[in-house]
Amino acid sequence: MSAFVYVFKPESEGNVVKIGKADDVNERLDVMMKIGYCGFSDWKIVHTIELDDDRCARETERMIKSRLKEQGLWRGKVDNLRPGDRKTGIETFNISLNGVLEVYETITPPRNKKILELEQRIAELELIIEQSKLG
Repeated sequence: MSAFVYVFKPESEGNVVKIGKADDVNERLDVMMKIGYCGFSDWKIVHTIELDDDRCARETERMIKSRLKEQGLWRGKVDNLRPGDRKTGIETFNISLNGVLEVYETITPPRNKKILELEQRIAELELIIEQSKLG
C-alpha cells in the first residue's frame, strides 16, 4: 500500500513548510487545520511524493528532514500550538518548496524489496514476449 511524504505550507507565511508522512494526505491536512499546527490554521498541500509503503515513506521523510536540519533550516520546537494544547510542533522548516525539492533530488528514496522484485520479473517477461515476437 502506498504512503506519501507531503509538504504543507501555511498561506499566511512565505518560507515555512511542514514535512511529514501520511497514508491519507487530505485527512492529515484536515487535522493540521483543526489543531492549528504551529499556530497556523491556513495550511495547504504544496507537494506530495508517493512511495511504495509506509517504511519507505518514513525513511524518505527522515532523510529529507535530516538534510534540512544539517543546513540549519529547522525551526526547532514550536510550543503553544493552541491555548491549552501540550503538543509541540517539530516538523517545520524555514525553506521554500523549491528548496525542499532540491534536497529531495539529492537522496535516493528506499524501495520495497517485493515491489522491486515484481518490477524486475515483469521486465524479464516483457523481454521474453518481445523476443518471441521476433523469433
